[in-house]
Amino acid sequence: MNFTKGNQWGYFPAVSFAWKVKEEAFLRDSKMISDLKIRLGYGEVGNQNIPSYRYLNVFGKTEALLSDGNGGVLIPVVPEFLSNPLLVWENSNQYNAGIDFGLFNNRLTGTVDIYEKTNKNLLLNADIRPSSGFDKIYANKADLQNRGIEISLSGDIINNDKFKWNMFANAAINRNKILDLQDVIPKEVGNLGEITSYFGNEISGGTYFKQPANIFIKGEAAGLFYGYQTNGIIRTDEQLNDTPTGDPLKYGGSALRVGDVYFVDQNGDGDITDADKTIIGDPNPDFTFGFGTSFDYNNFSLSLMFNGVYGNDIANGNLLESAYANNSNKNVLTIAYRDAFDPVTNPDGNYPSVGVGGIGPDYTTTFNDRMVEDGSFLRLSYVTLGYNVPVNSIDFIDSLKLSISGQNLWLLTNYSGFDPEVDSFAYDPTRIGVDWGAFPNQRTFSFGVNVTF
Repeated sequence: MNFTKGNQWGYFPAVSFAWKVKEEAFLRDSKMISDLKIRLGYGEVGNQNIPSYRYLNVFGKTEALLSDGNGGVLIPVVPEFLSNPLLVWENSNQYNAGIDFGLFNNRLTGTVDIYEKTNKNLLLNADIRPSSGFDKIYANKADLQNRGIEISLSGDIINNDKFKWNMFANAAINRNKILDLQDVIPKEVGNLGEITSYFGNEISGGTYFKQPANIFIKGEAAGLFYGYQTNGIIRTDEQLNDTPTGDPLKYGGSALRVGDVYFVDQNGDGDITDADKTIIGDPNPDFTFGFGTSFDYNNFSLSLMFNGVYGNDIANGNLLESAYANNSNKNVLTIAYRDAFDPVTNPDGNYPSVGVGGIGPDYTTTFNDRMVEDGSFLRLSYVTLGYNVPVNSIDFIDSLKLSISGQNLWLLTNYSGFDPEVDSFAYDPTRIGVDWGAFPNQRTFSFGVNVTF
């Protein structure tokens, strides 16, 4: 049970309409249009996927023991979390319209769908002021809108008794926007001015990336990356001392040096602090797509499927440990040493000087745009080759098919990590597009035998 009395039930209606235009008199005899259907729909869905009993004061025992007046042992209890009796269902309502069509006796078929989906009263584990004794509370905190279009096409290029060749493709464009952040007071955030916003969860509880990567701003796309903007490496004393006072640029009050990362001083005060943080990336893709083909010739068949994403950014948190040649015991990229800035031997180096973090300010644990990479990719998802073995002379076998398949056989991307399809925090909608030790997709091969008796 997740909600208090009076909020336990929700009403989520749905309705749809379809018009088979092809069956109308004005299209029934068409030679070119073999199928045409128009669809309209509206539906609502509820969500209560949060831990149970968050509306109640639940107590648990502590490990610290107390004693009573007679020297006996008392086991104290404390609230396990901050309750919220105002919790209600999260509601999603969606409008959609679509067209299904077929041309030339369905040699070419396709669908087009447009939609608008609004999530109201999103259930989030939100930050609260520490004066409450807790740092989080489950609450209905946000309204989010998604709008998009999805298109798919399939065509039979060749279709006869001996040879069949089909090609198919799909593409989807989605744009989201935060419509409202409930009970969030506008405040000054970095160099963004006074905005209504909240941060996602911290990426890590350890030394590296112990901070949020995503910010959620009213009126903007969800989960934008928030951190420090950089401008390469400080290569000269002139760059280092380009501050209002002429003193060296500082990071958190400590002077930087030639060979350090050149952070952008957004407010111009000569010191890189939280006030200089800004939007440094967007994990939301411009579009996703897929395409493939299949062949059938006599008893042989071959199918291929590609999928891809374009226009999204990835926060490669692994670079906090691997992209600084700071003489640590972590695995460090070879290029961080070989392409490290040195005023004599490598003045055009793209990585900070060897020893960064060990000499001067240690900024190697903070999120900045040197970690934000293009996450676009094209992947050969799978290939399958099959052969139907002739079994006419075998009485007890109706069919026998042999197949060999491969998955994740080829990948085209500029992303420097193991795999651009990151899923480090797939369970947490407040940590989006972050690679924090994400396990890469495996390349696999399989052989199959399908026998029907």
